[in-house]
Amino acid sequence: MDPLEKFRLTRDKWLVQGSPSPFNYIHKLLNYGIAAGKFGTGRSRFQWAAEEDVLYYDNQSLHMMEWKKFIHKLIDELEDMLSQELLFRRDGRLPDVNLHGFTDNAMRREAGYYFAHDTPQAWNQARRRVLSNLRESNEWDKLVEVGGDSIEFVQAGIDDYEHKDALFRLKLYIVMISTCGLAGRVQETTSLKIWNTMEGDRNIYVKDGQCHFVTEYHKSQAVTDFLRVYFTSILAENRLYHDSLERE
Repeated sequence: MDPLEKFRLTRDKWLVQGSPSPFNYIHKLLNYGIAAGKFGTGRSRFQWAAEEDVLYYDNQSLHMMEWKKFIHKLIDELEDMLSQELLFRRDGRLPDVNLHGFTDNAMRREAGYYFAHDTPQAWNQARRRVLSNLRESNEWDKLVEVGGDSIEFVQAGIDDYEHKDALFRLKLYIVMISTCGLAGRVQETTSLKIWNTMEGDRNIYVKDGQCHFVTEYHKSQAVTDFLRVYFTSILAENRLYHDSLERE
């Protein structure tokens, strides 16, 4: 017998509610536990000082001014890392970007789309700027080998750059969950996408001159590893298409 047949031999025999079976006994225990714990509350482990400038977690204290200094210091480190180590800018400053100049259409859900697609050749222009900065930096010889009319990237330099990129993303993640309101679960905040994919929409949007993080998490899909395709938008588009044909 295959595993499913073996499972059903036990399942069909014992999975009967209301009969003297192990399943019925466990089911009643679960119902009793749900009813008993329905109005129960947990003990709060957080307390604020009277001045509201110190947060206590059990017996440990956290001063708000020290917390703010930590966040500001981390932001300064991130700006330096992004400017000098990832974008190879010699002035140590980040380029000025006017987010009000971007129009991010949240209704566009085709794979590969994100807000920079509204600017022609934006991705290629950004790559050329980074490569131009790399040529003028001290990292050129570490990352590139020039041979005749061709250039090749050095694997050791690539590994070092990817390590810096991973460290940058880790610190950026700490800043994001510390400054963007209520932090989401790990599955939500560590799987953010800047552009649409075949599996789902992007999570980072630009609106009114600000970056917005829209987190989503399909709990049953993560547990069962079973993809449930969402057809609503497709049906809506087909309905609009047929309505337009009828009007014509």
